[in-house]
Amino acid sequence: MQTKKGPIDENISCTVDGKPVDIPVTHTLNAFEADAPVVVYFSGLYGSRKGAHAQNILESSTRFGAAFVSFDNLGHGESTYPLENADLEKWSDVARQIILWATKDNPQRRLIIVGNSGGAHMAFNGAVE
Repeated sequence: MQTKKGPIDENISCTVDGKPVDIPVTHTLNAFEADAPVVVYFSGLYGSRKGAHAQNILESSTRFGAAFVSFDNLGHGESTYPLENADLEKWSDVARQIILWATKDNPQRRLIIVGNSGGAHMAFNGAVE
């Protein structure tokens, strides 16, 4: 059941190398009950949560009654973290933290994981940990 419309842009604090790092996130978690499924979208290398793929998944998720979360991983989009300091291990760890954040209100919430290109690798790593 949808309760409020429109995506929210905010920064979520994740831990990278033992330090807090703000991760830019777009989500519609506020728009759906806590038991609605949530689509977590992982963009590929040099991708952005504001890119065309992410926007298409956002629109489809909303249409089918699922909440949506996408984020700019380290060194991508509006992230201020230097790309040269990022690696697959750090990206996957941030992915795991975003998944946990997206399900904090309901750890049993159904997840739909969507990864584009290199984002699929990060999504897989983040989801299985």
